[in-house]
Amino acid sequence: ERWRQRTLLPAAPSAPAPDDELEVLQDRSFLFYLLLALGICVSYLAHDQLRGGFFGWYAERGFALTQLRSTEPRQRILAIHELAGQQDGALQALLLDRLDDADPGVRAAAAQEAGWQGMQQARPRLLALLDVADTDVQVRAATAFALGQLGGDGVVMALQRLLTEATAPEPLLRAALGALGLQRVAAVRSNVISLAIDPQQHPKTRMAAAWTLGKLE
Repeated sequence: ERWRQRTLLPAAPSAPAPDDELEVLQDRSFLFYLLLALGICVSYLAHDQLRGGFFGWYAERGFALTQLRSTEPRQRILAIHELAGQQDGALQALLLDRLDDADPGVRAAAAQEAGWQGMQQARPRLLALLDVADTDVQVRAATAFALGQLGGDGVVMALQRLLTEATAPEPLLRAALGALGLQRVAAVRSNVISLAIDPQQHPKTRMAAAWTLGKLE
């Protein structure tokens, strides 16, 4: 009717019907609800990011992986500790690759996490790292203790060799003694007793030997 009035008659069209007004109102209501839903989604995602939820977890993981490739050793160490607790085979492989890092602090951090997280696949590499005599003392000590946490073939023998190593520094001896205490193998008792009663040994080494003896009994 309105179209016919505008097209065929010079008269002005009549006022909009109530149904037309309702339709306009419904269109605006739809837009309002759409904007409201969008605002809720944005708010949820922002909150999720801040509290480390599902989306925040992915963001943090990506950031840690970027840190792992940093040229700064401190950043790589932080990334190792951040990623180590995630039970992901691919991530653990990346972390174990840091056992060959150029920085000794990074290698020590990778060894520590391998032990703390029970990464049994790291045992052969840790054993090889322990046998390299010119490796940084911090790295060998962390490796020795990690092997004590993991256990398995060849671990006790490798740790026992450290107790008889003539030039073994005090931190390495303490780590080896602590690792053997975790293994609770009575066969090493005589070696441990020798260190405990040797007045030439550092007091901390003798205390560590006494602690290990208590674990062996």
